[in-house]
Amino acid sequence: MDLQPLKGTGMNLNKSKLMATLASVLMLSASIVGLGSSAANAASAPYIENFDAMTTYSGVDFDGNTTTLVTNQPAGEGFTSGTAIKLDNQGAAWAGTKFILPNVNNLLSSANASASISVYSPDALDRCFDLKLENSANPGINTEKIVHVTQGWQTLNVTYTYEAAKPYNTVVLMPNIADVGCGNWNGGKPLTTWYVDNIKFPGAIDAAEPVVVVPRTAPATLVNFESNDSSGYAITNFGGASTSVVADAPAGGSAGSAAALKVISVGEGWAGTTFLKKPAKTSLISTGKMVAKANIYSPTAGQIIMLKLENPDVPGLVAEVRATSVVGWKTYSFDFIVGGDTNNDYPMASLFLNFNGPKSDAPFYVDDISFNGAVGAELTATGPAVTPVLV
Repeated sequence: MDLQPLKGTGMNLNKSKLMATLASVLMLSASIVGLGSSAANAASAPYIENFDAMTTYSGVDFDGNTTTLVTNQPAGEGFTSGTAIKLDNQGAAWAGTKFILPNVNNLLSSANASASISVYSPDALDRCFDLKLENSANPGINTEKIVHVTQGWQTLNVTYTYEAAKPYNTVVLMPNIADVGCGNWNGGKPLTTWYVDNIKFPGAIDAAEPVVVVPRTAPATLVNFESNDSSGYAITNFGGASTSVVADAPAGGSAGSAAALKVISVGEGWAGTTFLKKPAKTSLISTGKMVAKANIYSPTAGQIIMLKLENPDVPGLVAEVRATSVVGWKTYSFDFIVGGDTNNDYPMASLFLNFNGPKSDAPFYVDDISFNGAVGAELTATGPAVTPVLV
């Protein structure tokens, strides 16, 4: 995942407040663990922590965050077994936890300035995770990477800039930095619960040793809203659309279906629903598998149905395909061969029903949305019979 720091004078002002608040704590921690070496003498050394050997949490929480060791962390795509840390995060916009190494350590080196960390984000809201490095004897020496995270487990791979005059021996983790939207620096964040595992700063690892890179994947994915749906779907409505998973969809829908998504498309012309957000480096289309399909019930004919794929971490990386509705159920095919780029990843999908059309309370129903060659259920009927009009 390619991470970019947040920009804006508001954040810089509050970061200055954070430095002032934490400076005394960091200096005290340095004296406790005997950090007395000068920055010029700092040596590079790998730092790897998976918490499996940790019996008592050794990090330092600050400004509202509480961290505990757990073995019952959530499962899911990218799940890591063994022990992890659970971060109950609330309070200050920058609340978090940190690990202070002896000052003779440097987390980065000229040979390798990369890092990786497994993070579990609690929901599909727009939240950010800040992975910051500091020098415990001089908090003014710091650098950070901030990323918009996805729901569930994901591996964040980051690369910093190595500077010999700026050694870093403190790892600072700040989940939900600045709350929803990543820009609320007023403090008083409500509680969110995160999990972290497998922190790795290669440091002085031999330059000949390859950095582990998370491979790009394009798994077959079926969203059918059933109780055993394993797609990881999560619904986020916008523009006035409202949705619910129901068991009373109109007859003629997906064979064997016990659930479908009911969508009432009112409000703005661009009202819609984001229903799927996969981890970074995952794409919902791939070479030879550019067609997505969905069983959709439309209450009226002639309306625009649009399926949009995008990458939330790359502004402007969007692909859209539109279809025209018929009355009743139909299997719609959305071919992204035009507009989609297999050199890029599209992990997020949204549906716009009755796009820019006249809005009403008449519901649409959606079922069996398939990506990357997944096979959804066929319709039990092709829709209501249409009587030809003779003229």
